[in-house]
Amino acid sequence: MPNLIPLSAIDSWAIYTEIGERLRNVLPVDHSRLPAQIEDRLNRLRELDGEQSPSIIPPMDPRRFE
Repeated sequence: MPNLIPLSAIDSWAIYTEIGERLRNVLPVDHSRLPAQIEDRLNRLRELDGEQSPSIIPPMDPRRFE
């Protein structure tokens, strides 16, 4: 295992940023659609997001407070 050099958080962040920028320049940008299975699941989540969920809280008994 090579000797590890301790890096500060600032140095680590600078290295991560530089690697990310270089990868963005080298790797092709793929604007293709998501796989159909993932697209279907996302659409289902959007549908469910608009529906009201059943309450998990039992109804309150008004006689309880008399």
